[in-house]
Amino acid sequence: MTKECDVKFISLCSGIAVSVVAALSFILWPWICKFVISLKLPLTPTSDTYAIWRDTPIPMHIDFYFFNWTNPHELLDPEKKPEFVQMGPYRFIETKEKVNITWNVNHTVSYQQRKWWYFDAENSNGKLTDNITTLNVVALAASNTVKNWAYVMQSALSTAMSQTSQNISVTKPAGQLLFDGYEDKLIDLAMNFPSMITVPYDKFGWFYTRNGSAEFDGYFNIDVGSEDIEDFGRIRNWNYASRTDYYAGECGELRGSGGELFPPDMQQTKITLFSPDMCRSVILEYERTVEHSGMEGYRFVGGLDMVDNGTHDAANECLCDGECVPQGLSNATSCRYGVPAFISYPHFYLADPVYREDIRGMRPDKDLHQFQMTFEPTTGVPLEVKARLQINILLTANPSVMLFEKVPSIFFPMIWFENKATITEELAEEVKLALYIFENGRYGAAMVLFLGISLILITLVVQRIFENPQDVRKSTQFSLCPQ
Repeated sequence: MTKECDVKFISLCSGIAVSVVAALSFILWPWICKFVISLKLPLTPTSDTYAIWRDTPIPMHIDFYFFNWTNPHELLDPEKKPEFVQMGPYRFIETKEKVNITWNVNHTVSYQQRKWWYFDAENSNGKLTDNITTLNVVALAASNTVKNWAYVMQSALSTAMSQTSQNISVTKPAGQLLFDGYEDKLIDLAMNFPSMITVPYDKFGWFYTRNGSAEFDGYFNIDVGSEDIEDFGRIRNWNYASRTDYYAGECGELRGSGGELFPPDMQQTKITLFSPDMCRSVILEYERTVEHSGMEGYRFVGGLDMVDNGTHDAANECLCDGECVPQGLSNATSCRYGVPAFISYPHFYLADPVYREDIRGMRPDKDLHQFQMTFEPTTGVPLEVKARLQINILLTANPSVMLFEKVPSIFFPMIWFENKATITEELAEEVKLALYIFENGRYGAAMVLFLGISLILITLVVQRIFENPQDVRKSTQFSLCPQ
């Protein structure tokens, strides 16, 4: 074969090879993208995902809102209703890191997370020294604890409450009600009888001892996603168990994500995640597609199912925990050391109207009180989180305890919070670049396919042009090389 023949042969083979590779890339591109994601996304000690997961670079803050009880002196008046005025937000900057990380041979990682909160006075509507009047949770918790005890024991508690000057309400600074905690003589008294009653803390505050704690949220064990990307971030154990003891049946099962990592290729259905604050897994439902940070995002929201107790779905009756109440409140008593606590959306959003009818001051608003999470669906990366929940305390009468002998049965709104996080511009650009490659890879493959076919055609055309005219007349058979 001549040198000219070699060039033509190589050109034709190159064109065919390029065309075949480009055609396969065009056809298999979606699968190729999924394969690349399954290689890059899993959690390993050296992966990019690990660095982001270990020390979350996304700025987060939490806004606390209190319900200031303005008329506690009218509680026993049947013609009056408890009135509340919302105070806040008291904003705190939140940072967290994973600690005590252990990589396991079963493709899981175990860890704890330490959180810090720093008061952001500039973006708060109030000071931590603001006095707030609220229900006396310490006294109520004590009454609720002994309600099934012998009468003599309940009577002793009644006497102790009188001796320690307990009232239905307390007025404390916002800072003490949040992280600092406040002392109470009833707590001091109870700590002297550890064999009779378990007192978890020496002070009371909704987030007392949580600042800087690695133990409060518990010990997590999640799937790293290396075996099956669909299991990426799935919770396997919490506090060394595959289910919680706080709820019976299916309600105590650990399901869904551990709360931070989610598998790619999300669908417009629902997602499930575990909430350590609620001691159980919850379901968020797909609401709509939105635009966030220049990307298309799937918004999932908390609906009726998340705070159901069997009213909306009979399968959720195991969430009653012995106290089935109208729609909209989830019983968290067993999860909160026996305090009769119930979780709802802020201002009883989506809850039965009976809760708002018993009190004054509630103004539910979807835009302000909806629990929502927005994800980029291809990668499963969270774009925005607005976790909004409210803590309510059930006030009930106890005939054996004088302080609570004649009180009405009312769900008292105590505090609600909004935990918010938004993807940074830098991370958003990285996600958008990956999406650009995924979405435009097929077009690139199509262009290469066009070039490959063009190379083949050019080779053939050039061959025909430069063939010996006499050879053309003699034969119409194609040959790369002249005879």
